[in-house]
Amino acid sequence: MSKKKNKPRMKKVAECVSAVKYAPKKGNCVAKQESGGFPWESLGARNDVLKSFNLRFPEPYLIKLRYIAEHTPNSMNKFCVTVLTRAIDEKIKALTK
Repeated sequence: MSKKKNKPRMKKVAECVSAVKYAPKKGNCVAKQESGGFPWESLGARNDVLKSFNLRFPEPYLIKLRYIAEHTPNSMNKFCVTVLTRAIDEKIKALTK
């Protein structure tokens, strides 16, 4: 019987970035930090650095996404990034009014 090797514990964002103190929520809106910015403004996030995030689609939607990519100049990734960044900005605008 072999022993399973334990995977190293993934640290939470709050543990990795202990200097960042997230402000309490006010209703549905997240208040700005006392330092004067939101987490994405004060963590040194850069527009020229691209990070990966995997999405799980129901199969019919993945087929639809492939169809869109085949019939437009955009790749599946470019289409998703374009649509999602717009939606994220709209949601942030609504949450931070």
